[in-house]
Amino acid sequence: MLDLYILEDQPEQLANIKHELATAIMIEDYSAQIRMATANPNEITQALAINGYADSLFFLDIEIDSAVGNGIDLAQSIRQHTHTADIIFITSHPDAALKIVNHQITPLDLISKGSAPSTFRQQLRNDLAECIDRANDRKLHSPQLLSYMIGTDIRTVDLTNVFSIQTVPGDPGMLLLQADKVDASFRGNLTDFEREYPSLFRCHKSALINPSQVTDFDVKKRLLTLHNGTQVQVSIRKIAQLKRLLLRKTADK
Repeated sequence: MLDLYILEDQPEQLANIKHELATAIMIEDYSAQIRMATANPNEITQALAINGYADSLFFLDIEIDSAVGNGIDLAQSIRQHTHTADIIFITSHPDAALKIVNHQITPLDLISKGSAPSTFRQQLRNDLAECIDRANDRKLHSPQLLSYMIGTDIRTVDLTNVFSIQTVPGDPGMLLLQADKVDASFRGNLTDFEREYPSLFRCHKSALINPSQVTDFDVKKRLLTLHNGTQVQVSIRKIAQLKRLLLRKTADK
């Protein structure tokens, strides 16, 4: 789950940015949430101290009327904790880009408030889509062990060897794990596994798949095939996101 933080001291602009991002998340069914939208940089700093900096995306207004700092100050603080989180600056003054360069913050983008509303909206959505892809790409290359429990017995399997986890038809509380040399059924919640193992992709409300194990994706039939031959249906709202993820995976080979 990608956490979004918005810093903006103009109430109407703050509401607009929040609305546009929330709409994109809903339409594209992104695994993302707006964690905080505020005019106070300290509130974001305090939230990050609790929630951590991993899997975060920041939309920061450069010019903040605040005694506790502005968007650049907050970005510098963020960079002291992480170099992977994406930062997008929003400004009324494009010449502020020089300040960003001088502070070596390396933002993903700079969006001008002076842009036409349609352009501003499209930039927000394009940047969000790119950040979702970048976050998925990072997770795709983070090997770890997947743990599950059968009775009182805790078992593990290399996450890279997992094909899919699906709910058992007629029994949503029962999950079926398919991995290399492993087929296991156990009680569990698919959403918990999605949150715990973000490199797995929720292609349907009843299925998590490993993008690295996809051998074919028939977009017209909305059907993907995994290395073990299993075919899984893909939700209409997940097609675009899955296509981008698979294209990135193919480009990295």
